[in-house]
Amino acid sequence: MASEKVTIEQAVQKLSEANNNSNGRLNALETKLDEIHLNLIEQHKNMNMDVPNEMMNVQETR
Repeated sequence: MASEKVTIEQAVQKLSEANNNSNGRLNALETKLDEIHLNLIEQHKNMNMDVPNEMMNVQETR
């Protein structure tokens, strides 16, 4: 197996690039998680609004 010699500067550059890529992916995941959270909150609000209407409909039919 051939070993590749790299300078400290090259190693730091590669680590920096890898870190930037990881940070970018993390930010994208956090954004997606925020979107999912907001959607769940909205769905929950909609469900809570629907319940009283359904209850009212049941009461009207009695």
